[in-house]
Amino acid sequence: MNEPCLTPRPRIGRRLCAGLGAAALLLTATAHATDAAPDPGELMNRMHEALVPTTAQLTRVHVSIVPGDGSHERHDWTALVARQRFADGPHNAIALESPEDAAGSAILTAPRMQPEEGIGLWLYAPAERRARELSPLEADRHFLLTDFTYDDLALSARDFVEPALLGEEKVAGHDTWKVRVKPDKDWYYSRIVTWIDKQSLLPIKREYYDRAFRLWKVVDYKSAMIDGVPTIMDVDLHDVQSQSRSRWQVLAVSYDSGIAEQDFTPLALGELAGQPFWQSVLHEHDERVAAVAP
Repeated sequence: MNEPCLTPRPRIGRRLCAGLGAAALLLTATAHATDAAPDPGELMNRMHEALVPTTAQLTRVHVSIVPGDGSHERHDWTALVARQRFADGPHNAIALESPEDAAGSAILTAPRMQPEEGIGLWLYAPAERRARELSPLEADRHFLLTDFTYDDLALSARDFVEPALLGEEKVAGHDTWKVRVKPDKDWYYSRIVTWIDKQSLLPIKREYYDRAFRLWKVVDYKSAMIDGVPTIMDVDLHDVQSQSRSRWQVLAVSYDSGIAEQDFTPLALGELAGQPFWQSVLHEHDERVAAVAP
């Protein structure tokens, strides 16, 4: 069985790193040339481009939650995740592996046919044997029992207004830009504050505020350079109001797998878990991955 691609491959690494590096340099150079801070809206757009690469990313992940009700009862799932940015935008497909009653369920986020319709979200349930599209409001429902929403899992860009650069800060050893945005449709959040790493353009930390402007969720991200690509390895979400904590941990990762755009369609969700391209991440927990995402 193939091992995950954890050793640098110059063809992929140089291409993607060059793109991300150029983006970071462009933002910095523009700021210096005009003697002004980088545009906060552009920073957010660049962050979302970095989150979903143009080369296919396959991961096997462990998702868990510890409720905040004092019971200390833990719930766990494993899933296979494929992400890739095509010409029309980011595509994400998730196939649940365990527990047994969730196995075979799948989630897809992809641009709708009409660009003005934005990103679509589909759920596939084995019992129904079909994919059902969710409304934008349902995209903010919790994923299983966790504090992650379906929109969180999609890593798609929320439409936002009033972007503001709040300054520069060092967070967890990273030099970051601090950006605040207001979601265009504020069903749940009044504002979101993000700390963006100046080098990788990935998020380091995010804070979500409820409609009463109270802090609701704090999300911490850990990343690593895998196969030459800055990659999110660990996401720790703390609901400060309920005191529950959800976590998304990467167990294995592979790039340039040969996955095709037609694999990111609602019709393909029923066969997603059985596709051969998962072989590069289907193995026991990889200690090399664990070492970079403690």
